[in-house]
Amino acid sequence: MTRIFPLLLCLFLVAAVGAQEGAESPRQMAPDAAGAAIATRKLEEAKQRVQKTGENRYEIGTIKINSKTREITFPATLNMTEGLLEYALVHENGKTHESLLSTKVSPTELNLALLLANYEAHLGDAAKHLPDLLPATRSLIAQPMENPGANRVNITLIWSDKDGREKRVPMAEWIHDKKTGKPLLTPYWSYTGSLVREVGFAAEFDGSVIGIYFDMIAMINCPVPGNVSDEVWQVETQDVPALETPIVVSITPYIAEPQAP
Repeated sequence: MTRIFPLLLCLFLVAAVGAQEGAESPRQMAPDAAGAAIATRKLEEAKQRVQKTGENRYEIGTIKINSKTREITFPATLNMTEGLLEYALVHENGKTHESLLSTKVSPTELNLALLLANYEAHLGDAAKHLPDLLPATRSLIAQPMENPGANRVNITLIWSDKDGREKRVPMAEWIHDKKTGKPLLTPYWSYTGSLVREVGFAAEFDGSVIGIYFDMIAMINCPVPGNVSDEVWQVETQDVPALETPIVVSITPYIAEPQAP
């Protein structure tokens, strides 16, 4: 686990290098050198909160990490049972008026957990559908990954029904296209990192964790063509449990199915 700590800062900045004002996202911003110092300090503080709890098991606050399976779990709450969505998950102080779930978990600590579990931030999958890409963004998309595919994750939601029975569902099944009524179909979600702004790690300040509508501040984004619009997706009302139901979010590696010969 500790061998990757020297790499954390460069991964923190992976999405910030080419960020600038531009057409592809209303959330694009320029990076800030002073903010990088703040982000580094907060990251160092988060590293000190990592606790080893068993063989291959670690915790950062309420975030649990299995370094062998690379599963990350943390608590959240069902935040919306109807309405348009731009986010699948935000911090409780973030944009809760347009997010399926909310959480008390620190985005900085969650980003650290993703890095410790050997996920690798990359914009390519999620940003490729955006129109009028800026040259800097194209450059980021074209950058090779150290471990191709390490940005791709499955996200599963776990909760208990009224009889106490555990339920599990891919997060995408609680989101549907408001025009067609069909569920969000995505083979995986993409860990994209976040920007570093004058306030530090932007996801920490903004509270954006998992975006459906593409957001360079969000740490994870949905890599489907519909991520270019904020008026496509809404809650699958018939499938979700009651408002404020406790949810456990599980992040695991995406493993592509073998292609038929």
